[in-house]
Amino acid sequence: MAFGSNCGNGNIESILMCNYLCNDLGLDTITCGNLFALVMDLFDLGIAKQEQFEGTSLSWGDHATIVSLIPKIARRQGIGDWLAEGPLAVAKRIGGAAPSRVIHSKGQDFSGYEPRRAFGTGLSLITSNRGGDHLRATFYVNEVFKGELEKDGFEANVDLLLEKEHLMTVVDSLGMCKFGQRNGDFSWPVLAELLSAVTGSPFTEGKLKKAGERIWNLERLYNLREGVEEDVLPQRFFEEDMADGGKGGEKVSRERFSKAISLYYKQRGWNDQGVPTAEKVKELGLEKFSV
Repeated sequence: MAFGSNCGNGNIESILMCNYLCNDLGLDTITCGNLFALVMDLFDLGIAKQEQFEGTSLSWGDHATIVSLIPKIARRQGIGDWLAEGPLAVAKRIGGAAPSRVIHSKGQDFSGYEPRRAFGTGLSLITSNRGGDHLRATFYVNEVFKGELEKDGFEANVDLLLEKEHLMTVVDSLGMCKFGQRNGDFSWPVLAELLSAVTGSPFTEGKLKKAGERIWNLERLYNLREGVEEDVLPQRFFEEDMADGGKGGEKVSRERFSKAISLYYKQRGWNDQGVPTAEKVKELGLEKFSV
């Protein structure tokens, strides 16, 4: 998708080559594809100028130019040197309205999940401590794959998002593959049993859940200390309908988003600004890290 539909590119050979080059050269395929899609969008709108790109321009579907630029990005040659900084940094360098076109959270661009059709998954990209990463909570599995939010909506399932955030934090800490964890149905009891067997120390389900919550809050405190930006959807989701002929896809209600993020904060034991309360910090034994 990143090198295909995002870039208006239907040339399958070039898509395969782009993915091959990224894997061979150590680049992230999602971010690299998003970068080219952004630049194409900026040229299409007249925001980006050819002189800013050393005479190079990109139009929708220009797969040959994409293929030629990937090695330059990996080796930081020519314009590849600053394209390697990623979509948001490139947009800031171009200036003007460019930064407002980047779809990101905390500087990390989104992958393949659309908040206007999967509101809960969109929220998970915002609450993620490392920005717009769909694997931080893998909430798309619950909402998109399993359809667990269709009946009651996200607001009735905030606790499920917290549960997934804590579970995936523990999975990350154990160095496990999230696809393997999911396909093997390694739930809390299974993880506790595995960790107890490996370490020789008893781990209960409750102990692991508390560890996941502690790690998540510690990451949050670090972000607050370092001034990482607030939890907010890109403005385009509030202002633009998808208008692609598919079901739904209306722009996100600012009122709904505000209520949902407030509900998430409350459920976490954070204040209205998303800061862990003194009570929550003490409960998790994180007093020396509080901001």
